[in-house]
Amino acid sequence: FFLGLELLIVGGLVFHAERGTLVDGVYVDDQGAPSAFQHIPEAAWFALVTVTTVGYGDLVPITPLGRVVASIAMLTGVVGLSTIISIIGAEMAHARFDGLAAERNLYTSPRIEPLDATQRAAATMAAADAQPSTSREDGESAKICARLEALENALAALTEKLEAVTSSSRFESHKCDEN
Repeated sequence: FFLGLELLIVGGLVFHAERGTLVDGVYVDDQGAPSAFQHIPEAAWFALVTVTTVGYGDLVPITPLGRVVASIAMLTGVVGLSTIISIIGAEMAHARFDGLAAERNLYTSPRIEPLDATQRAAATMAAADAQPSTSREDGESAKICARLEALENALAALTEKLEAVTSSSRFESHKCDEN
């Protein structure tokens, strides 16, 4: 679509910039030589060759306005083609990654959630700090005991999760040989 649109626009602009005056059914330039662009399809051929960066050199604009239009066609051709190629390349890379991810079960692997255990430990410690105590020494020792208990619970939860992850098939396939 982009290429067809640019062929029509650039071809029409180059034809009108380069055609000169009509004498006996032939467009001629100021010196009386026939113009290289007698028809819009010839100008569209020039646009196709220029936009796709082939550049045969069989048709060349000679007027300043024709050269400006050709320069714009060159730049838009390079930018347009590079944009299209970049989009296609990114989509291919995305599709390849999705294929590899599905093949290796990266989306279904077990997740480690250490925040659950640490959040429980933090809540237990906060509750221990908020407990009223009868004497200062008894209160401090009760808080310390509660904090130790919370840390033990958090450690047990993290150990469980670590064992679940290391026993999964995904982890087994990535272990190194012990030679």
